[in-house]
Amino acid sequence: MNATHITDYPSLSEADPGYLTDVPTSVAQDLAFPIIKPNVGDFNRPISHRKILHEARSLARRLLGLGPRYQARVALIVDRHLEFVRYFMACRYAGLVPIRLPATPRSPDSSRDTAQLRNRLVNCRAEIAIASDAQLPLLMKAAVGLNLSFYGGTGAFIHLPEEDILLQTTKRQPA
Repeated sequence: MNATHITDYPSLSEADPGYLTDVPTSVAQDLAFPIIKPNVGDFNRPISHRKILHEARSLARRLLGLGPRYQARVALIVDRHLEFVRYFMACRYAGLVPIRLPATPRSPDSSRDTAQLRNRLVNCRAEIAIASDAQLPLLMKAAVGLNLSFYGGTGAFIHLPEEDILLQTTKRQPA
């Protein structure tokens, strides 16, 4: 079996919105390893795909509580691999298109970084933007005045209610 990694997929900002509609199931099957060892900064213990999928489904229900349209684009500015996988899969379960934007190692006070992130948010046509705690100050500055239905940190989702809704697992046609 050939290993497939999230990074093997083409840029989702350029992808057809219907691309990877079956990702929650296919990624779980194709990641080619049953346990993910989190990166530095994550918990220093392995985590099972079952747990990641459970967390992704919970996040998907919380994302749907924001009322996004089908295949809305979600900018993910996360700097930890495991956090990205959770939110990527949550977006796909919710019928949304995740777009990974690079995290910046610089200070959130950098006007150049703020302008660069702002341009990326506009260019990818994001309707929702989610940042890790480390990237949140930069997102909060860059998103001001943009037409985003929601922007905030990954921690904000803990406080959102889960919608009681059937999640997407197969390709569905837009209404």
